[in-house]
Amino acid sequence: AISLGITLSNLNNMEKIDNLLETKRPSLPSVLLDKYGEVITRFYSDEKRDLITLDMIPEYLVKGLIVWEDESFYHHHGFNPLAIFRAGVNNLIGMPVSGASTLTQQLATTLFLKKERSIVRKIKELFIAIQLEKKYTKNEILTLYLNHVPFGYGTNGVQAAAKFYFDKDVKDLTPAESASLITLISNPTFYSLIKFPKNHRTKQREVLKKMTKVGVITNTEFESTFNDFWLKWQATSNSARGAFYNREDQAPFFSNWVLNEVEKELPNVNIFRDGLVIRSTLDLKANKLAESLMKDILDKQQKIFEVEQVKNYNIIQNNYIDTINLIADTFSLSSIKVDRNKNTKRGLTEYNKDINPIINLTSQIFGLTMVETATDIMFDKSASKQNLLAQVQGAFVVVENETGQIVTMIGGKNFDPNNRFNYAMQSRRQPGSSFKPLIYSAALDSGMFTLATPIVDKPYVFTFDSPDPDDWYRPENYGGNYYGKVSVRRALRRSLNIPACQIFYTIGKGNKYKSPIDRAALLLGINSQEEIDERFKPEISTVLGTGSVAPIEMATAFATFANLGQRRIPNCILTVEDRDGKVIYDPWKELQKYYRENSKRLQVISQQNAFLITNTLRDTVHNPDGFLYGAKQRMIAAGQNFPPVELAAKTGTTQNWSDAWEVGFSPEITVSSWVGFNKYGLSLGYEQAGVVVLGPAFLEYMRQYHIGKGKLSFKNPGGVYQVKVCKQSGLLPSKYCAEDNLFFEYFLPGTVPTKECDVCRQNKEMEEKSLNEFRNIYEKNFDNSNFKLYDNSDIEVDKSILDQYESGNKNVDDILKEDSKKTDPTNIDDINTENKQESNPDLTKDINN
Repeated sequence: AISLGITLSNLNNMEKIDNLLETKRPSLPSVLLDKYGEVITRFYSDEKRDLITLDMIPEYLVKGLIVWEDESFYHHHGFNPLAIFRAGVNNLIGMPVSGASTLTQQLATTLFLKKERSIVRKIKELFIAIQLEKKYTKNEILTLYLNHVPFGYGTNGVQAAAKFYFDKDVKDLTPAESASLITLISNPTFYSLIKFPKNHRTKQREVLKKMTKVGVITNTEFESTFNDFWLKWQATSNSARGAFYNREDQAPFFSNWVLNEVEKELPNVNIFRDGLVIRSTLDLKANKLAESLMKDILDKQQKIFEVEQVKNYNIIQNNYIDTINLIADTFSLSSIKVDRNKNTKRGLTEYNKDINPIINLTSQIFGLTMVETATDIMFDKSASKQNLLAQVQGAFVVVENETGQIVTMIGGKNFDPNNRFNYAMQSRRQPGSSFKPLIYSAALDSGMFTLATPIVDKPYVFTFDSPDPDDWYRPENYGGNYYGKVSVRRALRRSLNIPACQIFYTIGKGNKYKSPIDRAALLLGINSQEEIDERFKPEISTVLGTGSVAPIEMATAFATFANLGQRRIPNCILTVEDRDGKVIYDPWKELQKYYRENSKRLQVISQQNAFLITNTLRDTVHNPDGFLYGAKQRMIAAGQNFPPVELAAKTGTTQNWSDAWEVGFSPEITVSSWVGFNKYGLSLGYEQAGVVVLGPAFLEYMRQYHIGKGKLSFKNPGGVYQVKVCKQSGLLPSKYCAEDNLFFEYFLPGTVPTKECDVCRQNKEMEEKSLNEFRNIYEKNFDNSNFKLYDNSDIEVDKSILDQYESGNKNVDDILKEDSKKTDPTNIDDINTENKQESNPDLTKDINN
């Protein structure tokens, strides 16, 4: 009793209850502004400015609502004890729980309470319902209910819902349309007419049956209104429905994301009626630039994909159909015999539906697994006849490094108001090699690797001490190219798979790969261990980007590098003001406070670690060995003004060119872009890698965004050591190290080499040994025109070189060096040149390994 008294004493709704029927302030649209005050869109309400009265609503809608939701409405005093008892019993015995709340209780919740399941909330609901019954007549309660009940998509009240879903006034609704609104009241999400029309249709039919049973409409009216409703809906399903669909929106993916946040954080505010002013983080000009770039990319990739699809179909037609028919004739398998189809589009449909399963069946019977795999990849078996060719999708999201504010958001090819899926924020795709920097960050902190550590890049098999080849892992470099001995820096710059796998294996084998995976999750902002385990498998291929991430998560991770290890939370709203100009939601102020108070916790990696990864990724754009260096130079050569800003980037491509990624940053912003499909198995086309598909767009966006912003360079935080080392060992130079093998590299504290290079000493001793052998062989074979330098050697020395050696014009060191280059294809030196015109050349002029 005491608890009940306390609960009820906390209710402050009596004054509000007394004034419910008073004249309301007029509905006003809310406006969404970008960070500079430009209008992105307005969220209009479809309600009339005056509340509708009961006599304006069709009788069959009112009666249908009562018989479906609350048959005893005119007989109870706010609640139905029998319905509550029945619901409680059903809940105890595990039966479906029928609705226990009356219309009055539902109105109490809609007007005053949050929709949560708790005893306290139920007690409050009962109390308010009783007060409503005391204050108002049944018809007044019905009027209040029909003016405030939610119908989904921010739409409240039957008049707004009628305009939103059917583009008509409530007085003009048909019985089927009325039943449709009653259906939505039950559960606006599950029975959504837009998202789940099949669920809606089933429930709507049940409502109409009950309306017919109690005599609200006749059987004839039931059949005709139901059939007419769905015929009209099918014809107009893609046309505009209400103001939300008709509104002018310059950034629909972003505005929809903001809409969701406002509705989540301000549940008692109606964005469509309350005249809010929402100040956002978006840069509308930059967003339009990204939208234009992505449109060109997606249109181009769609054409490439469709050409590839038709080509693959023709390959099947020309190479496999006759073989299948021969097998069918030979073994009397008439059911698998197929006819050649001369019409391409119809042929694609028939192939997808009939021929591909037959080929797969045949290939399984005869062990032709390559045929089965190829046909499955080439054609999506679940595609409908209306959508034979999948749509290439894409995402482009940009955040400010220091704040986490989203300045650009392109969430797909076209915004679909019936779906609203946002690939930038919600999709999870394999990131390919763009994932590698996250693992290299862990490697540098492990103490096992520095940027100067040499790794041999050559074909390698991970056996895991297993004698069974099926347990082995055989990674390959993209394109099948191998570079011999390379530094960790160059391995990342060239995105070499073999070194990446060796690094991941070395730092992870002792902890089941938890250390590198946890580092990646930390940077991505993934905190749940269950989610980490689900998305990243403890296996070597994970370093090559076989897990699943969202573009916004990749932006978060790379922005952390740019922000010297300080993690930021993506955010899109600065403030929300009511119609009177009062700030009612100030998330940016709250987030700034959170950043200040949690600075140590948000320092997820050291400043020095972030700087080393940034400096390495900078090579992608500013070092001639980097993948984007040539593209940038071509833009400059074409006369385009490229501002003095340093950029860092990493591209990514998944197997079979299914996904293309480009993630990169400047000192100010981070861009994360992706192109691919909404399901696995399809290919963008041969050689459609991330650097090809998205690289130029990344550079163009960065170029235009930074024009007029002045010189921007990545900050060196201090605490890193720049040391001259030998590229043969990654250690300090010894007296045996040649000058052209020496370079400067950055090191984290505690990882600076203390030992001198011993590789060059060993090489020198080998050369001296070879020299002695050379002399001995020369003395014995001076009359031969050609001979092997020594037994089991692949180095051939011709008579002219011997003559030069004898005359003193050629020494053995030169002979060995020149001939070994001719015979060893993996001995490719690191590029030792750097652009002398760079914006901050002293950072990299000596870092060239």
